[in-house]
Amino acid sequence: MSKKCIYIYHEYGSNSHYRALEWYSIKKENVKIIYREFSVSKNLFKSLMTLNYALFLKQLKNIYFFIELIFSKSKTIIVGIAPYDWRLLIYYPIFKRHKFYYHTSFTSWGYLNYPKKLFASTQISKEIWRKFIESSKGVFCVSEKTRNEIGLHYSINGSSVVNHSIPDTYVSKKISLMNNSNSDFIKCLYVGRMSESKGIKSIFELIKSIDPKRFYFEFVGKGELEDEVEKFCRERSNCNFRGYKSSSELKLIYDASDILLLPSVRKGAWEELFGMVLIEAMSRGVVPFSTNHTGPTEIIDNGINGLYFSENEFVQSTIQNLQNFFENNPELIRMKKEAFKKGQNYSPRIIFDKWNNLLELK
Repeated sequence: MSKKCIYIYHEYGSNSHYRALEWYSIKKENVKIIYREFSVSKNLFKSLMTLNYALFLKQLKNIYFFIELIFSKSKTIIVGIAPYDWRLLIYYPIFKRHKFYYHTSFTSWGYLNYPKKLFASTQISKEIWRKFIESSKGVFCVSEKTRNEIGLHYSINGSSVVNHSIPDTYVSKKISLMNNSNSDFIKCLYVGRMSESKGIKSIFELIKSIDPKRFYFEFVGKGELEDEVEKFCRERSNCNFRGYKSSSELKLIYDASDILLLPSVRKGAWEELFGMVLIEAMSRGVVPFSTNHTGPTEIIDNGINGLYFSENEFVQSTIQNLQNFFENNPELIRMKKEAFKKGQNYSPRIIFDKWNNLLELK
């Protein structure tokens, strides 16, 4: 039996954003998810300079796919491209030959605040972008705000709010309360890129201002501030740097934690548009504390299964609420249970149904 191929075509990105489609392809075995990237030249040069055979081979596959698109038609393609990238002028005439959908998390449309400036304000670019969005089979939006904003500026054929999903191995019917339920301290966790945009410096400030005997902090991930984070942790008895961990390893870390910290900081056109670690942590009963960016405010029911604050208030409000939790353990347990229930709503099975609103797979 031949498989239906769904091509994920983006500049770059994480395959984890398509966990629900992968889950379906494994479950049904009649669908194959294939990933291709249209940003080739930079990586091709890098592969040659570093003699990276795997990266070089990946770029050859990307080039072959581009040529294949030109000389074929009716492929099912989910396109991920930032607004208002000039390269769409090249790709849109090719996409027209196929059954294509647009997948985006961006919440700023109408040329107000966007990342790709080159040629964006030209009339031809504006016309191509309008045609691309309005002639697509539909738009997959990562958040409700994305759908509302894009709908203000374009007439789309159909849309579905498709959140990211947790790994299938994180799905559970019952919460594990092994994580410090009756402990003498509360265990806080940061997971993600070690970068200023993720609010690492805010977490440093928080740790310096809180009782080290009551609160323990762990950092998981990698990035440009990795050495600084590792040094910061070495100098403190209540901090631990774990480095990068696989999904299965991370699951165990979540299960032994109480609080997730995600104090993301807006920079230019960037903000936290979703927050994969939020749903992963919540699905394991970890209470999220975040800044009030688009993604976290749609995921967290404030005061019920987590908390979010403005960037300016994050440190002091987090300290206050952590201290409240230390003094009122039943309230922490209550919120952990609510976080677990909300996180389980992002299972691959549930999120796949949102993809299938437009894809209509059988």
